[in-house]
Amino acid sequence: MIQLTDQQQQIVAHDCGPALVFAVAGAGKTTAMVHRVERLVRERVFTPQRILVSSFNKSAVEEIGRALERWPHCRPVARLTLHALGYKIVRHAAQSGWMPRLEQDALKTGGEERQILWAARDLARRHGLVAA
Repeated sequence: MIQLTDQQQQIVAHDCGPALVFAVAGAGKTTAMVHRVERLVRERVFTPQRILVSSFNKSAVEEIGRALERWPHCRPVARLTLHALGYKIVRHAAQSGWMPRLEQDALKTGGEERQILWAARDLARRHGLVAA
């Protein structure tokens, strides 16, 4: 079994909402995240279907997936890259009618990215996911 550092143990035990962890490469962020997810599922704080783990690149997400596979109760946890997550949110918002259609003029001028970001920000604010 992996021996967690004191800081990693604090992350795993954290129970006051989401945990946002910043550290240098190789500091053990992924290890702490995986163990925290395992604890949350094992202690039935959340069902695995209510948890999404995400990282910047595909190889990191695959590494997280391999680590979670060690625990059968964690196998249903969703795993996406940040780009895939963003795309999924924008696609869902557009299909649900929450996001205005992109204007043709914006598409011609390259402003579609800005429009998508503004619409996603507004949607997140309406759902209390970010401060207004």
